[in-house]
Amino acid sequence: MPLAGLIDATNLSPAVLSSRIVDRLAPYVRKPAVDVELVAQAQSIFVTGVSSGVYPFSPGESLLAALSQVQQTITPTVPSNGGAVTDPSQVAAHELQYGSIELRRVVIERDGKLLPPVDAEVLTGSGQPGPTLQPDDTIELAYKPVAVTVRGDVHQPGVAHLDPDQPLSDALRQVGEADAITAADRFQLTRDGTTVVVTKSSPVYREPAQNGDAVYVPHGIHVGVVGSVATPGRVLLNGDQTLLSALYFAGGPTKYGDIKHVEVIHDGIQSQMDITRLTHGAPQENPVLTDGDTVFVPEGHKIDFGLIFQGIIAGSYLRPAL
Repeated sequence: MPLAGLIDATNLSPAVLSSRIVDRLAPYVRKPAVDVELVAQAQSIFVTGVSSGVYPFSPGESLLAALSQVQQTITPTVPSNGGAVTDPSQVAAHELQYGSIELRRVVIERDGKLLPPVDAEVLTGSGQPGPTLQPDDTIELAYKPVAVTVRGDVHQPGVAHLDPDQPLSDALRQVGEADAITAADRFQLTRDGTTVVVTKSSPVYREPAQNGDAVYVPHGIHVGVVGSVATPGRVLLNGDQTLLSALYFAGGPTKYGDIKHVEVIHDGIQSQMDITRLTHGAPQENPVLTDGDTVFVPEGHKIDFGLIFQGIIAGSYLRPAL
């Protein structure tokens, strides 16, 4: 406004807004008189149950369109500190996106009365839009009945909600799966007070989860493998965390990669290892690596160390966990 400048009217009544404008004009206008009148009010729909949120209403809007609005208009983001999403609107969007909400039983409250439950999954499958909403309708959403706690090296540790027929693997997908770089092969599952190790090939991983299950994804060991290897870069070591394992997951040495003079850098200290001596029973040449170590394979002189490395691998120097 002239003289008063920009005034935020969000959530203010007409009387409070007029008073605020008067205060802003007082230094410039003698005895300012301001009258604010509400000409029109935006219509809304509401989401309750799983989380609360208010969303704009469009005439003729269907239930599926409203659910899509919740999911798509506000993109859920993971806080920079790695914590959970807490903003109610973002929570609703996140839960819809990752399948925590029981869409087979969505209830609409209208004028204080509950309408018959709607199966939004059936509507989606049949291409039907669902019932038409009215201004001030409330959409009641509930979590799926099976709760699985997921902790450890995942994007968003927390509780995943599944249907009774959904496998345990869906719980990991719901919390963002293991980190794209650190995707783990094995997990700890605690069920009925007993903890077991589960891999992606375990039957229980593909079987329906049970309410109260707890999954822990261990933090993997990351090392950098550079130099004359097939795929230089960061590798994840789950299970076997030795130098030989790191070279294996980096694709092995190139044709002339010198595995007789492999350098391992740990906390700034450089050590040299001769992998070929493993064939003579020298386990000290295959040290256990720690997170953040760097392995460098130099180029040799016209000796095909790749064939030697394949012979070492064939000799079962890698642990069965690989």
